[in-house]
Amino acid sequence: MISQAHSGLFACSVCGECKPAESFGWYDKANGKRRRQCKPCHLAKSNEWKAANPEKVKSHKRAEYARNRESYLAYNNSDKRRRRLFDWKLENQFGITQAQYWAMYDKQTGLCAICDKPPDVFRGKPRRLYVDHDHKTGLVRGLLCYQCNVGLGCFNDNVRSLRRAVQYLNNAKEASHGPKKT
Repeated sequence: MISQAHSGLFACSVCGECKPAESFGWYDKANGKRRRQCKPCHLAKSNEWKAANPEKVKSHKRAEYARNRESYLAYNNSDKRRRRLFDWKLENQFGITQAQYWAMYDKQTGLCAICDKPPDVFRGKPRRLYVDHDHKTGLVRGLLCYQCNVGLGCFNDNVRSLRRAVQYLNNAKEASHGPKKT
């Protein structure tokens, strides 16, 4: 158990700094016992040990997975995991919140910003609209269906190439070759 220094602060056994109890992780939460090292020091020591013992880490992970395989598989295929991953991607990849995503979704009335179609269904569930962003600036432009998002990606956001593709399609309509498809 960690020793109390003064006024509710505890001294870390590694760095010696006095910190509040919340800065120390639990080693026996049921009995209210905290680690002797503060969280940053404990993390550093833990990472150091993991780097020095990769085979033990791998073995432990395999044993943990074997013991809890069913719950891991259930979680990996769960809606809860999908929601957490969705939240993480919004915040960390695009810098927006779920509220901002749904505001854009409502503004676009749930339709793709390019083709005005709702998202398609994949494996029995409707897909979400994809967040379209400028890869150079990182700024979010809107929400797209899967096909339009992939299409823009294939053109590398190159406006000139997209205009040439439109021109090609228009010219092909006028001078179509061969029999019409029935």
